[in-house]
Amino acid sequence: MNLAELALDLAEYAQGVEEYPVTTYNPATLSITSASLSGRTGEYGGGTLWFVDSNGVINARTIKSASGSSLTIDSPFPLGETINTILITPSMDFDLPALESAINTVLTVYPIMGYDESLQFHRDVHTYDLPDQVTNDIRRVEILRHAYNCQYYEISYYWKIDNRKLIIYGSPYRYEELAPIRISFVKPHGRRSIHEEIDPSVNKEYIRYMGYMNLYRNQIQKRHKDNPIAMDLFNESKNYEQQFFNRHIPEVYLLKRDMTIPYWE
Repeated sequence: MNLAELALDLAEYAQGVEEYPVTTYNPATLSITSASLSGRTGEYGGGTLWFVDSNGVINARTIKSASGSSLTIDSPFPLGETINTILITPSMDFDLPALESAINTVLTVYPIMGYDESLQFHRDVHTYDLPDQVTNDIRRVEILRHAYNCQYYEISYYWKIDNRKLIIYGSPYRYEELAPIRISFVKPHGRRSIHEEIDPSVNKEYIRYMGYMNLYRNQIQKRHKDNPIAMDLFNESKNYEQQFFNRHIPEVYLLKRDMTIPYWE
């Protein structure tokens, strides 16, 4: 799943998407024709075109111009690809940058799990500096253990965080010197460009409805008078937000923090 797939899903919900067969494609001029488009292309200048490549990946292009039964896109199809079907949505009310922005506003703060294995266990060391990428919201600490002719990550219940320091206590002889320490922590997903991959733990339904809310929030702020029902649609999306809150989404997909045994100096 990439951002283009999320944008297509949001566009289908927010304003609808139409499917057309491709009659011809000229890679030199980036021109696409479809007999089914005749007389309708006036709606699509500045709109968005989606297609699925041979690997099943959804791609997006901006429609630079449209006339007759032809469209001109902003960048070519992947080299060697034969595209037989395209999906199109007009620029009004929402063009591709608006869809991207609405989704990235959600992804910027969407919580996902992160993992780090850069620290190594030392028997004579109890305090470790947290790696820069690790947030303070740590859910689990594991240490690689060798036992009974096998190795596995064992959950540790003897740790605490203090001022960006990971303090591990308990028996130092349970683990081998330089054994990797795996830290599981919560981090924000962050923004993505249109064809970058999205973490598979992201709830697509949540992105759709929260993106929908952002689309109409922006419309209300920028041009409320142009769409008198924008406030109604925004309030509709706020109802979905409450439903997700009641279902504890997206928090329900996160690892619960392990119980740790208190340690007194």
